[in-house]
Parts: sequence; C-alpha cells; structure tokens
Amino acid sequence: MDYGVGSILTSTEKYFEIANQEDFAISMLDIILEEDATYITNNCNVTTNVFTISSLKTIDETCYYGVINNRLQTIENEYDGINLELRESKDVYFDYNNTSYKIRFLKETTEINKSYFVKGKAPINDSEIAISEAFANSNSLNVGDIIKINGKDYTISGYVLFADYSLPLFSNNLIIDNKSQSIGLLINQEFENLDEYVKFAVAGVFTSDDAETNFETNVIDNYQHNDSLPFVTNIVLTHNNMRSGAIYGEIEGGQAMGLVISLGIASIAILIVSIMVSKILHSQRGAIGILKSMGYSNTQITIPYIFFIVILSFPAIILGYYLGSLAALPMSNIVRSFYLLPTVVINQSLKTFFVAVIVPFSFLVIVSYFIITKLLNKKPVELLNPELASDTNFLIKIVMKYLKRLKVSTKIKHLLLYRNTMKFLAFVFGMFFAAFLILFSLSMVNIFDKLTVDYYQNTDHNYIGYCDYVVPCDSPVGSQEKIIELPSAILGDEEIYLVGLNPDSSIHKLVDKKDNVITEDLNEGIVITKSLSFLKGFKVGDKLLLEIGDKQQEVEVIGITEEYNGNKAYINRATLSELLTGNSDYYNVVYSKTVLNKDHYMVVVSTEKILEQSQIMQGLFEAMFRIMMVASFVIGAIVVYILTVMTIEDNFYNISLFKVIGYNDKEIDKMVLGGYMIYGIAIFLVAIPVSITMFYLMTVMFARYYDIVFPLDFQYWHIFVSVGMFITIFNVGAFVAKKKLEKVSLQEAMKMYQN
Repeated sequence: MDYGVGSILTSTEKYFEIANQEDFAISMLDIILEEDATYITNNCNVTTNVFTISSLKTIDETCYYGVINNRLQTIENEYDGINLELRESKDVYFDYNNTSYKIRFLKETTEINKSYFVKGKAPINDSEIAISEAFANSNSLNVGDIIKINGKDYTISGYVLFADYSLPLFSNNLIIDNKSQSIGLLINQEFENLDEYVKFAVAGVFTSDDAETNFETNVIDNYQHNDSLPFVTNIVLTHNNMRSGAIYGEIEGGQAMGLVISLGIASIAILIVSIMVSKILHSQRGAIGILKSMGYSNTQITIPYIFFIVILSFPAIILGYYLGSLAALPMSNIVRSFYLLPTVVINQSLKTFFVAVIVPFSFLVIVSYFIITKLLNKKPVELLNPELASDTNFLIKIVMKYLKRLKVSTKIKHLLLYRNTMKFLAFVFGMFFAAFLILFSLSMVNIFDKLTVDYYQNTDHNYIGYCDYVVPCDSPVGSQEKIIELPSAILGDEEIYLVGLNPDSSIHKLVDKKDNVITEDLNEGIVITKSLSFLKGFKVGDKLLLEIGDKQQEVEVIGITEEYNGNKAYINRATLSELLTGNSDYYNVVYSKTVLNKDHYMVVVSTEKILEQSQIMQGLFEAMFRIMMVASFVIGAIVVYILTVMTIEDNFYNISLFKVIGYNDKEIDKMVLGGYMIYGIAIFLVAIPVSITMFYLMTVMFARYYDIVFPLDFQYWHIFVSVGMFITIFNVGAFVAKKKLEKVSLQEAMKMYQN
C-alpha cells in the first residue's frame, strides 16, 4: 500500500507543478445578470433574446469574452494576491466502431492548468487531436491512429493530461470511465468550430503567501456576502474539488485507509500470532523442564527457541514484503485506471522496509523472549507437570455474577470463551471487522443505480435536443415535449440547475421515495432532487426566493424526487417561461422518445449513450461489492477456523472429562464452541448501529468536501443477510474444529494426564 500510494504521490506532485495546477476554482452563474446586461447594452450589438452567457458566445463571441473578462477583473479587484484564467470546455458525444463515446475538449490555457503530454505532441492543425492515455489504451488506439468523430477524421497526435481534470468527472452522473470518455485537446480554432455548448469555469492561483494563508477565511467564507460578486456561486480549494483534487483525497484517504485496514488486520494478526507463539512454546514445557533439570542455563535454553521462532517467522515476513512490493505497481495502475495521471515508478524505501519487516519481526522475537522468560522462571517440576488453564481472570470475575442463575452447561459455554482473554479479543475484533465489511458492501447494493441509472429508467425520453439561439427549434410533435433548461439559477442563495417541465409530462415523470408520481405537483410549486435537499438542507414546505438574472419569484418546495445527480430543481415550464419572457410559449430544449433531426438542433444527445457509459461503472461497483463480500467472508472464516481449532486443542482435557461424565459430541460442541456462535451474532448486531453511524458520516463527508451525495443505504433485510453470513462463516470456519472434537480420544487424553 505504501509503495503503491507513495509512488503515485511523487509523480503526481511533479506533474502538477509543471502544469501549474490551479490552487482554487471559481464557478460563476451562466445567466446574464443586471451588470452583464448593462455591459451588453453599452458594448455589443445583440438583438436576440439571450438568457445565458454560454448562449451569448454563439451570437457574439467578442461580447461573450467581454462579459467574462469584466467578471474576472471584478474578482481580481476585490481580492489581492491571486491570478485568474478562464477555462472553457465542450462535451462531444460520438459513435466509433458501433460504441458510444464522450470527449470533453478543453481549450488550451496559457498560464494555469496547462496541457501536459505523456507521449507525442500537441495538435498543430485542425485534423489532429490529443486524447488521454487511459482512453487510448482502453480502446487499442495509438499515436498516429485515425479516429472519426461525428463524421470528421482526426489523427491522434499525442496523449494529454490536464491538471484540473485528474479525475475524468464530466457531470453529476458520477461516470468515471476512461474507456468510454476522455479529455481532449484541439487547436483553438477547431475548438471554436465545434457546435456544442461552451462551458466555462475560472482557474486561480496564489501569487503571494499571505493570500494563500488567509484565502479560506477572507474569500471562501465571505464571497457570498460580497455585493460586488453576485455572479460567483462557488469558490473551492483544489483539495476539495472532486475533478482536480480528489486524487489528494484518494492518496491521503488511501494512506489513512491503508493504515486503518492494516491496523485492523494487524491487531487481529498480532493477537492470533501471539496466541500461536504462546502455544508453540508452551507445548515445549516438558522439554524446557528437562533441560533446566539437566543444568542448562536460561540463556542456553532461550537461544535455540528464539532461533526456532526466527526461522519460522522471518522468511514469511520477507515473502510478504516481496509480494507486497510486486503488488505495488498493479495497485498504482488500478488508481491510474480511474485517475488521469502520468506513469509511476516504484522505488524501494528504507522506512517502508523497517515498518513492514523489522517492526513485526521484532515484535515476534520480543513476545517469544517474554514467554520463554516467563517459563524459565518456573521450577523444573512445574514445567514437567501438565499445565491446566487458569480458572479465573478479570473477564471471568466480571461476568461470573451475571451467570449464577444459568444452568451448568450454559455457564461452561460462556466461561470457556472468557478463559483466554487474548483469544476472546481476537474473536471480537475479527468478527466486528468482518461485520462492518459485510454491512458496507450491502449498503452499496444498487448505489450506482440511484446515482445515475434510476433517473433514466424512470423517464421515457431517449433524446435531448438543444435549440439554436439564432434559429428556433421545430415545434414539438407526437412524443416530443417542450422543456426549459437553465444550468445556472439561484434558489435560496444556492446555485441550482433549473428545469422547466410540464406538469402533465408523460416522458419525464417525477417520483418520490414511495414511488408516487408527483409531476402534477409542479402546478403548486417546485420539486427538488434528493441530493439538493441533502446538500443544502431544503425541505418540503420551505418558501425560497428563485432568482434568474434580474428576475425574482418566491416559490414553495412542494416535493422531493428520488434523484441524486446534482443540485437540480423542477418548476412548471409555463411559469418559468412567463418569468423569463412574459409569455408561456418559451422553451430551449426538446425531450423526445423518437430520434430528433440533428440538422434542426444545435446538439442532440442520446440518453442511451449515457446509459451505455454508465454500464462499466455499474459493473465496477458490482465488482467492489463482490470483492468486499468475499474479503469479509474469508477474514471471518479464517478467524473462526483458527480460534475454534485452538479452543478444541486447549480444552482437550476438558472434552475428555465431558465424555467421561456422559455428554455426547453434540452437547460438547454446544458447550465448547457454542459461545462463539452466540457472541458472533451479538457482535454482528452491535456492528449495525455503529455501521449506520459511519455510513452517515461518510455521506456527510462526501457532501461537505466534494458536493456529491453518496447514498449509502441500510435496509432491514441487511440484518438477516449479515447474520446469515456469519452463521455460514461460523459453520465453515468451525468445520475442522468439530471434526477434531469428534476425534478426541478419551483413553489417550486421560493416559496423557496420568503420565
């Protein structure tokens, strides 16, 4: 883990420095505000009714850049020690070899987030394109190959990276798939020739240490109260920006997760190994007693046994270190299959070697020395006699008062489990770890469906046509419906994606958590998405101010639809049209079941292509689910196997006595191993509220730092599945122990203790 994550961090930091990665990003309203309208009136010759800045570019490019530069200058006038640069992009959907793809073309910048080439060179003419290496490798493309995009052939000139897109997150759908989508670079003129909508953001860097130190306090916490910046909707530091800074969280989280998982596994391993080392050395009590009685010194006795432990442990630890080193590169490649990062080189580290090899080896030697020393402090006669387990310890003393009224067999069931404290703790930690993994994996069932797939399955529109701002769209016919989409509006001081929808829509129904259709509720107010409700705290009944440029209207939240893909709100299209234009006929988008004529629209997007892109991500989440389930099962089974087998061996004499008294194998099984079943189920039940709390905290963390709702969901059926899995784990893990119990020979056991 350390080699895999550490190598990524080193190469990534170098790449970000060369590309001059943004220190922060600024999101701006796409709608035209009063100040923008004043600039347009005074400086531009625009007669078309325009509501958004992105649409202004299709009408008057010079005016568009004038409005943008006016906004950037306003920001720089307000805050010292920063430098800003516009980042423009366009999303292009296309089919290649009968497969749907998406490329986000980024316009080249001059100072911030500059292009970085891992192979080849930048395009130099309008028939060349640079794409990501991950996309090229996933689709068997090489530098020099030709790829056809919407009817035009482009030659791949190189593999490009952009520091503000280390994670290929191009929308709120959380589709992170480097096989079906890529970043891309064209020469500037070819970028401008693309028909697609332009999207824009602002990249910023610090030019002084003081600005960087106080940025969060002076800017992020106060920009919403700055009357000079009504167009700024969000300012986020790179570390908290999903598309550019998630890799930092991945590395830090990977290191933290690696530490937590390592500590969890190591804690269980330490307890189990300590028990096993203790058993190995205690099995030599008689031999040590004979050596002492023959006059050998403690040192002469200790050295061979320490050497024996070294011979057993050191090769295993070295093998584990070697296998971990081999796994580092594949692990880093897994990260690079999601993130757009340069190639990494794995370098050995003395620190990692010390932690991975020297520390555990030293622990085993010290534990072994401690146990041998403890044995050597006893007299030879004591060592030559069989060792009987201690009747009491602090755990037994605590629970004994609660067991007084129970029958003898039940008392034995509990007391045998508490007799060895180390073994009991190993069981508790191991089962809790397995329980959490099982519950976490169950909470991820259908999570990607909630994020993306469910939205398209609950709606019946297959095509989305975006109208040209100069030439009006065709009037919708048949299954086509008029829609208004505004990518930027203000609701209760929060930026939202506003959709004007007809209350009687048959192809875009809104559904609540009870699967009730609530589209008609748009006649009474607005409907917000589940993600907007969670992220911003809006709830049904709230009366909020809706602002679109210089137009305002108070609206009431009338319902919440089960959507998790962004800060979106729905409003009656006729109401929104009247607010924007004074009449109820305006629309800028058409939703349709049937194919739309691309010649009549600026862009036509197929929702089927989006679903195709989501299938790989869906498969990935399902794979994660299966891996975590298998891992939890294996961990639990191993812990149960080791501890139950050791319990049978530790209670060899007790089992013999039970058989003398007349208990059969089934009754002895319940007494000796039954406690594990009872306490295992109890541990799984206790893990449920702890896990639910952890899931909520994880969801809040994603929402707070990345503005994304990750809907981990606990269902009551998870209880029965998790407990059922534990019972299966127990029966699999304890199978060998039960067989050993049946083979315990009364005569041999009594003979051993008689001797």
